[in-house]
Amino acid sequence: MRESGTRVLLDTVLDGKLIKELSPHAAVIATGGRPRTLPVLSGASRVIDSADLLMDGETVTGRTAVVIGGGSTGCEAAAYLAKLGNEVHLLEVAEDLAAGMEILNRMSLVLSLRKAGVKIYTGAVISGAEGYEIRFKNKSGDAEKITADIIVSSLGIEPDRSAADLAEGSVKNVFVIGDAGRPGSIAAALYDAEIAARRIQAVEF
Repeated sequence: MRESGTRVLLDTVLDGKLIKELSPHAAVIATGGRPRTLPVLSGASRVIDSADLLMDGETVTGRTAVVIGGGSTGCEAAAYLAKLGNEVHLLEVAEDLAAGMEILNRMSLVLSLRKAGVKIYTGAVISGAEGYEIRFKNKSGDAEKITADIIVSSLGIEPDRSAADLAEGSVKNVFVIGDAGRPGSIAAALYDAEIAARRIQAVEF
């Protein structure tokens, strides 16, 4: 990047003043995504994101944990907590866990969770939270509640459009790539980046 003459600004927050100072002809927004949340969880005392739990490697044992979201990361978080000796409840709104996985891998995953003692609730719809109590309706429509020591959210990510919204109001050519535009794979983000670069080359300055 140094050889290309690219100017790098670290520890810098994008704002209107900086955009005016730089006066760019084009802007590429690659701010990624942020954890998706549920408004009904606003009453919870503390909700840990599953990615943070796994990356930080918190060693909590002998507790009751509720993991909300049964995608691959949610299942991994549930398995991690169960391995540490916690009582784990895994809540998923869909009928299947890790729906995006290949069926044999998914069956193996569910079996391993059950062997680890994870209590699985599919078809579970969260209705509210207060402190460390999670309320939900099970697949039969009956109301249930779980009081936990740890609440983990694994609801995926949503685009972080804060920078994009700011740039789109001031910069003529704005290209939003990767998870900032739509959550996806690394390959999809790289494809977005290449398309943005080609379009910038074609822009008449």
